[in-house]
Amino acid sequence: TQPQNIVCTNVTDNSATIEWTDNNTTNTSWEIAYGSEGFDPDYVDFVEGLIAVNNTNGNSVTIQNLVSGTIYEIYIRTTCGSDYSDWKGPITALPGLVKVPTTGADSVVGCNLILCDNGGFNGDYTINNNGYMIVYPGSADSLVAVVSGTIETESRWDYLKIYDGEGIEGTLLYHGTGSTTITDT
Repeated sequence: TQPQNIVCTNVTDNSATIEWTDNNTTNTSWEIAYGSEGFDPDYVDFVEGLIAVNNTNGNSVTIQNLVSGTIYEIYIRTTCGSDYSDWKGPITALPGLVKVPTTGADSVVGCNLILCDNGGFNGDYTINNNGYMIVYPGSADSLVAVVSGTIETESRWDYLKIYDGEGIEGTLLYHGTGSTTITDT
């Protein structure tokens, strides 16, 4: 039988944890294939990684050394000797994706992060969000840089503010709304 209820949790800037359930309690091993968006798990040349999992670790595995900002598709199948179930999936993971909280403050330490609202990369956000994210560099001797790019917000309703300093007490470096292109900050 195929694994069920596959979810991607605990996504960092370079890893993602995959969890699943299996209705057949006699199943004790699975294979997880992952690759760039659109790959086919049955064609080995396009698979970036193949992980064998046994039940001694539970029904989860953490995929390491992913590239931040790359959308990965992940498939899983049950293995039993030389027999395999069909692949289940894909589910997607976007390492480096950090969701700004709906209210209040949160913080993250890392590099090559992608900040988005609570709806995720392509989802819809909830109304009345007033949260903010504090981004700390990966090490004490590093800086945080905002690389130029396009910012998409709903004009007149949604705003992006970038401060130099911790929280909203620092110097305001950027304040924008709508579809805006920012330069390196």
